[in-house]
Amino acid sequence: MEYVILIITIIVFILAVAIKGNIDNRIEHKKFIKKIGNSFGTFSDFEITEQKMEKIKKYFSEHKEEKWVLDDITWNDSDMDDVFRQMNTCFSSAGEEYLYYMLRTPQMDEKVLNETERVVSFFADNKSVRIRFQDLYHQLGTTGKYSLYDYLNYLSNLGKRTNTMNVIALLVIVVSIAIIPFHVMTGVLLLVAILLFNIITYYRDKNVVKPYLTSFAYILRLITMSNKVLAYAPDEFKVYKDKIAEDCKKLKRFSRNSFITMTMGEVSSNPLDIIFDYLRMSLHIDLIKFNQMLNEIQGKKEIVDSLITTMGFLESTIVIANYRKALGTYAIPTFGEEIGFEEMYHPLIEDAIPNDLQMKKCILLTGSNASGKSTFLKMVSLNCILAQTIHTCTAKSAKLRLQYIYSSMKLEDSIEKKESYYMAEIRGIKRILDVAEKEKKVICFVDEVLRGTNTVERIAASTQILKSLSKGKVICIAATHDVELTSLLKKEYENYHFTEKIQKQDIYFSYKIKKGPAMTRNAILLLEKMGYPVELVEEAKKSAIYFMDNGTWEDNQWM
Repeated sequence: MEYVILIITIIVFILAVAIKGNIDNRIEHKKFIKKIGNSFGTFSDFEITEQKMEKIKKYFSEHKEEKWVLDDITWNDSDMDDVFRQMNTCFSSAGEEYLYYMLRTPQMDEKVLNETERVVSFFADNKSVRIRFQDLYHQLGTTGKYSLYDYLNYLSNLGKRTNTMNVIALLVIVVSIAIIPFHVMTGVLLLVAILLFNIITYYRDKNVVKPYLTSFAYILRLITMSNKVLAYAPDEFKVYKDKIAEDCKKLKRFSRNSFITMTMGEVSSNPLDIIFDYLRMSLHIDLIKFNQMLNEIQGKKEIVDSLITTMGFLESTIVIANYRKALGTYAIPTFGEEIGFEEMYHPLIEDAIPNDLQMKKCILLTGSNASGKSTFLKMVSLNCILAQTIHTCTAKSAKLRLQYIYSSMKLEDSIEKKESYYMAEIRGIKRILDVAEKEKKVICFVDEVLRGTNTVERIAASTQILKSLSKGKVICIAATHDVELTSLLKKEYENYHFTEKIQKQDIYFSYKIKKGPAMTRNAILLLEKMGYPVELVEEAKKSAIYFMDNGTWEDNQWM
């Protein structure tokens, strides 16, 4: 009777622990669902290290040859890594890798953007479906240190693995058991020998294949979550459901009975699991299944890629919907021949000053130091990018062309390439000129053209370069300190400027763009504000005034 009570007590305890664990999981899940709902419309707070950023770029690296993409110079000039960090609220690796790819791949087909808009709008308007999808993507999770594409390529290192030896060993086990009734000693010795052989080789082979199970685990989670998307997705997602169903069907053989392999190496005190461990060591059933799964997936990498693309796209549209709400003020761009923004602002600047811009021709932007020229160029550039990628602009309204986007704004010299700043600059501008000759519609952004050379040659060469960038349907926005260009390029470029107010020897910037060339300078005043010697500052002022009055440095007593 005591044993019966003890057994009942143990069973009740196990059930109580299981029930409590289930209740705790449900409570945590409800908290997470509530958190998802409450956090919608906030910027990302995920930390993205440089190492993780390299991982996120892998989907883009695998697909960038398929169409025109933003080159590294334009991407970096526009601070798009920081825009991505601000935007990225993805829960899965598939989502964040596809989102990065989307931002690097401006669309030249408005139909693609309209389809993106349709899905984004659906998620924005349907909270319950959106939260359910986010929950699934959270369960899918990330791949850790490496991209799934690293893991897929890693699988190739194993090559094709055969089960020939494992099958032969199983046949020997069957034969040895069959011999025992007729010759016990021979059968037993043969059985013991083959089991010892299997156990020894099991640990050898297990150590080889175990690192690859991470790849299998994420692919299996991808398949599982994709099937759940099929179950939950509404009819509005039919085209995506059909694609997911097609891909999952092709991966059925890979996922069927995968538990046999995926429990390899797991430690458990369950008696049944211990027995199963001995069976695996003796029969190699998990190794046989691993080889079958490996050979299956190596021939279907493109199917996995297709599944990542569909699942990644859907999560990216949720992120876009979230980003729009976080921005508060945003515009869905309209595309035609006009280029114009109303109350455009920079999304990375807190309390950014909005500006209007209508581009009927190329623009030459002048202004004092720190007045906002470079930031304005980046703002227009990134808005052109966002318009053709996530169909969103940080503005009240936006009209744009579908166009190729290039920039040359913050190039650096390179010791490794033994290349000076000037060489890096002329290479950067040359690539824009080459594109402008081939493509019909290009918008480009140039900050301080040819700043790496002397004044005379800079002005002469800059004039001709900027004239070349104004031909055909190329639109150029260039910022410069060389006021001489405002008159030299007055036929090709509209003049705009930023300015400042000086009050009691202090400088106040409005950061509002104005028509016409800049008429003020503040470089010497900034020296004064930074505490340079008074005598140095006064002599510089007098020297500058002399040049402005006489147009020459000669006979300048302050030089």
